[in-house]
This record gives sequence, structure tokens and C-alpha cells, in this order.
Amino acid sequence: MSYKLKVIRDDREYRRALTRQRELMESEPKRGSDDLRRLEVLTVLIERYEKERFEIGDPDPIEAIRVRMEDKGLKQRDLATLLGSPVIASEILNKKRNLSLSMIRLLSEHLDIPEKVFFNYLPKQVEKKREILSRTLINELLQRGWIAEDLVPTGKLSSELLSKLFPKKRFFDYVFGAANNACFRSQLRKNATLSPLAMKIWQYKVLERAAEQKAGTFERRKVSAGKLQKLSRMSAEPEGLKRVKGFLAEMGIILVILPHLKKTHIDGAAILMPGTRRPVIALTLRYDRVDHFWFSLFHELGHILKHLGAKRKFILDDLEILDCETKEEREANRFACDTLIPAEEWRDFFSEGDYSPVSVQRFARKIGINPAIVAGRVRYETNNYRILSQNVGYDLVRKAFFQEYYR
Repeated sequence: MSYKLKVIRDDREYRRALTRQRELMESEPKRGSDDLRRLEVLTVLIERYEKERFEIGDPDPIEAIRVRMEDKGLKQRDLATLLGSPVIASEILNKKRNLSLSMIRLLSEHLDIPEKVFFNYLPKQVEKKREILSRTLINELLQRGWIAEDLVPTGKLSSELLSKLFPKKRFFDYVFGAANNACFRSQLRKNATLSPLAMKIWQYKVLERAAEQKAGTFERRKVSAGKLQKLSRMSAEPEGLKRVKGFLAEMGIILVILPHLKKTHIDGAAILMPGTRRPVIALTLRYDRVDHFWFSLFHELGHILKHLGAKRKFILDDLEILDCETKEEREANRFACDTLIPAEEWRDFFSEGDYSPVSVQRFARKIGINPAIVAGRVRYETNNYRILSQNVGYDLVRKAFFQEYYR
């Protein structure tokens, strides 16, 4: 499909942009490719249009449906035709029936409601669906050596069978039990179904890997601004990536590198270990870029210092979209931005308007961090992902964590 990137000005262009976004996502573009850059730019354009067009602040999803029906002059019978049943339409409008993923996609497409409007509404419903260990997921787990071939399940998936596949009871109960209050934040994607089971399996393996590591005693009050600055300046060192894990361990924080499973879209997580309550940062290195690594690391550090506790033991993040839906995510983003680059320093640099590679490198040297961090911030703040693509540090992070990433 021929599609020219441009500012989205009306609903017709918005629908075309969503179609192209879906096509690019389904093609799974390789890192550093032109298609991936197009996808990044297109996502920013879509988000900007949605923010301007649909800025109604955390609406109730059903009320959003009613508002859009009124805008379009639609009646309940029109909704019934769309959903295939008058009973279903009535139950949804009266909040007596949960929306399924397929319903959300239909409503989003035909009523022009951004799927993220349903964000706060969806995770509970997804968790209620029967968990399915698909053949694709089984093959992925076998390839990684996470399950033994002689234990490959046949028939229906049960809690008993899951406990055999993942036998460490303390972690199993923590992840698969009712007490798991993980918060997964993600932009909903066309034709991309999240897999709650895959997310739980990934969490289980993170805990398993974390238990193999040792770290000092963690105390929030001892994570000083000076230590955080030292960590950020480590980014400028030739071997800085390799030193991160040891530095965090000295502060009592465990770092786990574990690639994400398909249909999870996870970039990172902040987790409290069961029993010990030791904090864990898990990163998937989904995007092999230096700027993405350091932002993800400090984002999860922000969650550890500000949000994890008795009521919140897991926070899982998809950082591909930075326009955040929750106060927690906005706070974690702000923490990462301001800790890596002091706010006043950033304002002075950004206001000058010189974002050339030379200027970026000069500013990075001045504040003592890796230029890739500055380049990534410039690309985001300017909404221009065509610039500085050679300065964000592609293909360097996984090499630094080679043994863990390819374990």
C-alpha cells in the first residue's frame, strides 16, 4: 500500500493511518529498517491526532460509545446491527456485559473511538478469558528451554498442569495466583491480541532468574541523587553497560535481562520478589538501542522508588508509546527524563534549536552522559524520528548482555 507520511487532519486520514499502522506492525519490521522508522513516525502522528480530536480525559468507555453514537446520529438498533444482536447492544449500553477484544475493535473502527479509551477497562476482562497455551507459545517455550518436551501439555490447560510446567511453588503462587496485581500498560493494537498467559510465564521466569542473583540490602532512602547521577554517567563509559548490573546490586536492586515472549509487547518491569521484597528491574531489550535501554532502566527505577509496595508488586511496561494514561506512568517518565538529563540543562539546550550530531555530542559531554540518550530525547521531543537515527546506539545493548539475552 502506498502511504505518504503527513499530518493527520480529519477522520478519513486517521482511518487510513490506522490501516497503514496495522500493516506495518503485522510485517514486524527489523530494527533500524525504514519500515520501523515509518512506524515510529506514524504512531506519533496518530497519537497527536487522537490527543487533539479525542481529548476527553479518562472517559468511561460506555459513555464514550454513547457520545459518539449521538455525534453520528446512531440509535441502539444501529449498534445492535454492528454487534450482531439487540440483546448484546442493550447489555453493553446498560453496563451489564463486558466488551470483548473483537467488540472493542469494531467499536473503535466504526465509531472512531481510539482503542486506548478502553484501556482502563480491558485488562480485567482479558484476565477472565480462559487461558490458552497455544501451539505457537509452546514452540517458543520449547525453543527457549523453558519447558521440557516430555511435559508438553495435551488437552485443556489446568492449574495443575501449569504447576507441573512451572514447579517453583513460591513463584507460581505469586504470579499465577489471585494475588497477582500486575499492571500492564499498553497501547491496544489492531489485530494484535495480548496474551495474559505469556505475560505471566515471562514474570515467572524473571523471578526464577532473579533468585539466582545476589544483591545488597535495599533501602529507598539510601538511593541518593548522587548515586543516580553516578549511574547515569556510567552510560558514557566504554564498559558502562556491563557495569550496570553490579552497581544496581550494590544498591540492593537486581537486574534481569529476559527477552519478551510474543504477544506481550513488554519493554520492562519493576517487581518485588516474594518473601524478600527485594526490588527487581527486568528489561527485554525489545529495541536494541542505547537510548531505549537507559530510558527503560530509569523508568523502572522510578517505579521502584515511587510506586512499588504492599498494594503493587508488579508493574509491566510497554514504553513504545510515551503518551501515558496513568499518573504513575507520567511520574516514571518524568523521573527518567529529569534524572538522566537535569530539567534546567535540557530546557537551555532544547531552546537553542541546534540538534545536529555535533551539538548533541557536545551537550552530552557537558552533562556527562551517552550522546544516544540526548539523541533519543531530541527525537521524541521534536516528534521527528528521521533525525539522529545514527546517533541512538543501534545494535550495542544485546552485545553487552550477550550471555543473558541469548541464554
